[in-house]
Amino acid sequence: FSWDPDAKSFTDYGPNSIGEPLLIHGTAIAPNGQVYGLEGLRPGLVRLDPTTRQYTRMTLPTGADPTVTGYDLDVRGNLMFARFGDKPSSLHVMDLTTEEWIDAI
Repeated sequence: FSWDPDAKSFTDYGPNSIGEPLLIHGTAIAPNGQVYGLEGLRPGLVRLDPTTRQYTRMTLPTGADPTVTGYDLDVRGNLMFARFGDKPSSLHVMDLTTEEWIDAI
């Protein structure tokens, strides 16, 4: 769902195109309008294109624990920062123009 404060209405993006239940938390919006979210039912990261309503499961960064969910997600300019796991761990950096993981800090 999204809320349009000008129109005072919700948009329902309907069933996801991945074909399985998604519990999304920790969302961030990129400058191009794409919405990224951390999955809560299984470790992962998804992207929603609000125009086409298509969901895409993203590749986890090298070094991220594939058995734990993400906990932090933020966008600054064309960089997205994500941390996976509930213990102190690396903050992974994605270049949103290429959708490639470029660093871990």
